[in-house]
Amino acid sequence: MRYGRSKAARKTLQFFERTQGIRAPYHILLDGTFVVALVKYNLPLHDRLDRLLQHASYQLHVTQSSLDELERLATQVADKKVLLEEAQEWAQKNCASILPKQEAISNESVSYSNSLEKLGIAAKDIWNWTAAGVLSSSTKQTTTSNNTNHATPDRQHQKYFVASQDEDLLDALRTMGGVPIIRLARGSVLLLEQPSKAATVQARATEQTKWKGTVSESEQRLVQVVVQHERHERQQQQQVGPSVRRKRKAKEPNPLSCKKKGTTTEGPKKKRRRKSSQTVNEDAAAC
Repeated sequence: MRYGRSKAARKTLQFFERTQGIRAPYHILLDGTFVVALVKYNLPLHDRLDRLLQHASYQLHVTQSSLDELERLATQVADKKVLLEEAQEWAQKNCASILPKQEAISNESVSYSNSLEKLGIAAKDIWNWTAAGVLSSSTKQTTTSNNTNHATPDRQHQKYFVASQDEDLLDALRTMGGVPIIRLARGSVLLLEQPSKAATVQARATEQTKWKGTVSESEQRLVQVVVQHERHERQQQQQVGPSVRRKRKAKEPNPLSCKKKGTTTEGPKKKRRRKSSQTVNEDAAAC
């Protein structure tokens, strides 16, 4: 991995650790499109993830809906049947767990995208799993919700990386914010995307909320008084007009530009007369 790409990945990991509390071991949720791309190009995912995640530990996960989607497409698309079956086998062999279906998330703190309506069943399931992790961090839930799925409470509140090649799913995750995204660029380059605009806005709002909670009311009033005083001074300066800067006048000549006073009594030196070329020729002819 190049130095610039490694540096950008390190900064992104630090951002999500600071804002979302995502620390190693990382949990990466793969979708069907990403697994198919891995098998198609025969990429060594573990070696590249080890370098991308700065040699931190991680676990791979896949949803049951993604496996069902690969199986369904294998029966429908005859040309890519072998590739889809190999992708399904690779996911079952290399992933640490297979996540069951997650119920839909409906909460005001989670941002929805217009592209969410375009998602398939497997993509919506991945979105629901990641939204559950973001929702648990924003609301700081300590109890599990009453649902009928077979996932444990730790999985429900787990924060996942998402590795996908589905642009509609990635757009929805970028709009939601708070989800690290891994994708393949140009077919074989593994990238960790920089935080989206929604993620940076959420992080800034959280930092402002923390700052307001740590400052007392008396300190806030003092800050407001200082701000009003500075604003009043600026208004007075604008009314008076811009100040005219006076030029400093030199009182005495610069001593470096003055000649030193000589103490010798010698007269003025005679200037040496330079012979012209005509005089030199005449002297040479006379000789």
